[in-house]
Amino acid sequence: MDPQKRPTEEHAHSVSSEFFVGRLAPFWMLDYQLQGLFSVVEPARVSAEANPLFGDILRRATEAALVASVGFFEAFCKHQFAALLTLFPPLLADFAGKRPESTIRLSSLAQAPGGIDKTIGFLIAEEYDFGSARIVNGLFRDLLLVTPFAKDEIEKLDAILRKRHLIVHHGGIHTMASIRESPATTPRPFLDVVTVDADEYFSINDVLAELGAKLAIATVEGLRRKTHELADLDSDRRSTVQLLLRGVWDDIA
Repeated sequence: MDPQKRPTEEHAHSVSSEFFVGRLAPFWMLDYQLQGLFSVVEPARVSAEANPLFGDILRRATEAALVASVGFFEAFCKHQFAALLTLFPPLLADFAGKRPESTIRLSSLAQAPGGIDKTIGFLIAEEYDFGSARIVNGLFRDLLLVTPFAKDEIEKLDAILRKRHLIVHHGGIHTMASIRESPATTPRPFLDVVTVDADEYFSINDVLAELGAKLAIATVEGLRRKTHELADLDSDRRSTVQLLLRGVWDDIA
């Protein structure tokens, strides 16, 4: 991770749009959030190297950062889905045809800020779980005929999610289920603790940024195909599509 390439708060106005959740481009927001977590773990790592008494602080910092990173990545996937659908609402016809059970609460329609044309994507995305790579692939397949993640990337993300699950739901202690899911390792269920050192956390942070960049590129390409290279969009929406790729190339360089 190169902090010199990361977004700063001062740049936020250049990626702002009413078509985005929180008015910020989804990938830019993810990158900014991951950089913030890097800035939490790195000082803890430096302190622990200088003084072993800080080792427990570093362990807690990497655990908390891992949980937050996964949450930010899941939110990014949801926000990207919402933005694409809001930018081109006709996508809803194909999506609804593949998911006829989809519904929106009338109370949500009544309380949504602004016009429905600026919030439709948010309302639809809010009804879905984006908690695994397979689920994300399925949702974007039904929206754009795009599956952003390859098999090896799904496996990589699943391994990250398993660690996050153990930390959040089992206090970081291995369970019978966790050792069945990772037969290559030999932890003792109900005794051994999941470990996430600083280097592993930084690697996870980079993986999530790279997967986010890949998803952003694949879904924007899918939108281009669906809109005749954006010709079906008005000028405001066309310029907003470009913001979906802001910062992406730094993370795949």
